[in-house]
Amino acid sequence: MANNIKRFYVIGNGRVFDVYLRPTLIALGINYDLKMACRNLRKEKKVEVIVSGTDESIEQFRNYIREHDIRPVKANKLYTVSEIEPFEGLEPDWAYQMSASTMEQITKGVASLEDIDKSLGNINKSLNSMDGKLDTLPDRIAEALEKRFETTGKTKPQ
Repeated sequence: MANNIKRFYVIGNGRVFDVYLRPTLIALGINYDLKMACRNLRKEKKVEVIVSGTDESIEQFRNYIREHDIRPVKANKLYTVSEIEPFEGLEPDWAYQMSASTMEQITKGVASLEDIDKSLGNINKSLNSMDGKLDTLPDRIAEALEKRFETTGKTKPQ
């Protein structure tokens, strides 16, 4: 069977951006022996999926995406998937598409690391402000229990 190039869209009734949909599409497409190029079309609220493979594998791939929420970061509403249509235009450079997608995800990871670093700095400040206060915690608990027994009139357990 000959490989064809087709296109369909994942349409954002539910979230399709910032939920790691494109890398998941690419990774899942490998299981169907497909070459793939995906891009966000933010104004249209959809992801364009261009695939190369047999008609049967493209159809199976599309149906799987339509029937399962493949987003690693789930949202309340499920997306919809358009019908498959022929792709007209120059054949994508599949190797470039894969490496560009990989690099994009790596840069998102670096940005996430910066956010984590800032959060850890805030946690460190909070922990430092608690330093010394924990040393007196047993005494403060004992005092609170003593007051409770005094106000309720109950006797302390021995």
